[in-house]
Amino acid sequence: MKPQWQRIAAMTLRIFIEDERRVDTELKQLIVLISDTKALVEAKLRGSDQLEWLEAIKFEPFAPNPHSGNNGTTNLFEFVNQTWTTIATYLGLKYLYSIDKFKTKRYKINLGVRSGPDILSDDLKIEAEVFATTDYTNNGKLRGDIQRLAAKPEIPHRFIFAFVPDKKLKNPEHYKSRNLETEGIVVKAFDMTDLRSEFSLS
Repeated sequence: MKPQWQRIAAMTLRIFIEDERRVDTELKQLIVLISDTKALVEAKLRGSDQLEWLEAIKFEPFAPNPHSGNNGTTNLFEFVNQTWTTIATYLGLKYLYSIDKFKTKRYKINLGVRSGPDILSDDLKIEAEVFATTDYTNNGKLRGDIQRLAAKPEIPHRFIFAFVPDKKLKNPEHYKSRNLETEGIVVKAFDMTDLRSEFSLS
């Protein structure tokens, strides 16, 4: 199935998700893109010296743009960052579709640098912020997302989906020890175990 994507701007994509099967389709397409990019990077950097390698992965726009339907390119760092956030978004959607009362919902997702909620249901009753990071305390990202959602009490179901290697984020008691008020907001953390088990990746 051809992806239903709407090009907004460079590194930006808006997708409308109608059911869980669509999430699986989008993720499988992303996994193929990751595999193709891995082969491209290995071929591109073969034979490079240390400085050429460093320059290429930071500045050369040879990696595919993950949000433009294989059209356009970006640098490898940006590809990695945007791809992990997209994976976190799809895992978040899978989590929402695992909840009975949310199974029939349609969602609009904003990927990349597009402004607006990362995930928003058609009926405006579910909203989520999404991020992927090595340390969720960097730049106050988690705290900032909590504060943003806390300012929207009119949204009955609010979530934060994070892909992080720190397993402490999966423990609700951890937020209390950090003085993070999450009342009314569900924080759901994912890691590689979740990614592989949800999508049977090897």
